[in-house]
Amino acid sequence: MNAGQTRVVVTHGVERIVTVRQGGQVVEVRQQLAPRLTVVSVGVQGPVGALAENVLQRTLQAEADASAALALANDASAALGALLEELNGSFVYHAGAISAQGG
Repeated sequence: MNAGQTRVVVTHGVERIVTVRQGGQVVEVRQQLAPRLTVVSVGVQGPVGALAENVLQRTLQAEADASAALALANDASAALGALLEELNGSFVYHAGAISAQGG
């Protein structure tokens, strides 16, 4: 191993415990299980702040999608505001008409 590389080993003990209770007796069986290994990635980490090209593209696409979603949300908010103003105007008009009729 080179001096510049760091090796990280995580160990986690795994044990199966089976407990049987019958009447006044308790039997417990403990069995050590063989470790299971999963290699997440192998390789050398790049310089700090460097991104793989596909990660950079996905980030840029997510940023563009977020900007588009913000524009749609702003349009929807403006449309909802206009609708509420129109509904309020209609309510005031009809309330005035009912009041004028003595209702």
